[in-house]
Amino acid sequence: MKYISGGHTYLGFVEAEDVEGNTKLSYLKYVLFGSYLVGVFSVWVLSFYLSKSSLRPFDILRLKIQDYSDPNLKTRLTVSKRKDEIDGVATAFNLMMDRIDLAYSKQKEFTGNASHELRTPLSRITGRITNLRESHQMGPELDEELKEINEEVYQMADMVSSLLLFSKITNDSQLKSFPIIRVDELMFNCMNEKSESNPDVKFNFDISSTDESGGNYEINGDESLLRIAVLNIIKNAYLYSDKKEISILLKREGGDIVVECTNSGKNPIMKDLNDLFLTFSRADNSAGISGTGIGLSIVKRVMDYHKGSVTFTIPEKGLNRITLKFKAHS
Repeated sequence: MKYISGGHTYLGFVEAEDVEGNTKLSYLKYVLFGSYLVGVFSVWVLSFYLSKSSLRPFDILRLKIQDYSDPNLKTRLTVSKRKDEIDGVATAFNLMMDRIDLAYSKQKEFTGNASHELRTPLSRITGRITNLRESHQMGPELDEELKEINEEVYQMADMVSSLLLFSKITNDSQLKSFPIIRVDELMFNCMNEKSESNPDVKFNFDISSTDESGGNYEINGDESLLRIAVLNIIKNAYLYSDKKEISILLKREGGDIVVECTNSGKNPIMKDLNDLFLTFSRADNSAGISGTGIGLSIVKRVMDYHKGSVTFTIPEKGLNRITLKFKAHS
């Protein structure tokens, strides 16, 4: 401030501090910063909730689509009356599944019809070759040639029968609709059948003595299909055994019935193990052994059909084991 006195001019400085105002400004700073954090957090939570709510129908749709496989090709997605984008996707997906199911059914029908038609001429060829060998005297070279031809025809007939079986296996039935069969009796019948066709085979059959199930080896299943599956693993063990000796162990593991079929012979390389149950797949140890590469894939399909499992393991060098696991009848 300016002050004049006696012809002299004086300047003075006066300073004041608003303490109460500064306190309010500091408080306002914290209030604004807190409001900013609360606002940001609220917007984040609200955005997350709204995005999850809006995308939840798509998640449900995705999970339903992931469940689609061979057993449930005829199921369809539910279409609501909202007529929104999700309903449009569900409708388009159902139309696509209709076309896929139709093409799949036609393919199975063609495979079944073609296989059935091929079996008749093959059966006639094998019958005529057998009659020719039995009713005519011929040299050993010609007889051996006809025998090899007959074996090739039998192998082709086996492949056709396998394709026919593939076309008949569907997954529409549930285990509860299957009759009850005994796995031990099934194994005995299959071993007897294999012994009749290959007298040189030797079986070592055993039932686990630690089993506490009281000898209950009942399952729900289609006996004809299971018979084909068991015969296939026995045939596989016989062909790949260097001693024509097969060890079979039947046991219980909790609520499961387990069949272990073991043979001695050359082991396949480890990278082949994951492909053994694929159609027409043959491991490196199959050189010089006749086969179609369909047998184990049929076993896999039959076990999947019965909600069971089949695995191939190498317990030790020189041993091969195929394990079947069934759900026991309760």
